[in-house]
Amino acid sequence: MKTKDTEWLEEKIQDIKKRKRALHKLIDPNMKKQIRKDLKKEYRASKRSEKNNLREWIKEEINKNKQ
Repeated sequence: MKTKDTEWLEEKIQDIKKRKRALHKLIDPNMKKQIRKDLKKEYRASKRSEKNNLREWIKEEINKNKQ
């Protein structure tokens, strides 16, 4: 599993922002709206994934220290 640390999150956010800036080239407003929604979902998912990875890491560290 790939570690989803803050560097990974920052790269993902920058990629999403870059794709969002490129939307002004599209003409169809419905297509723009749908892509914006998809990018927003992807952004939320990446934040959730990073938080979940952090929780798992904390649990592993606690279990290591107990043993």
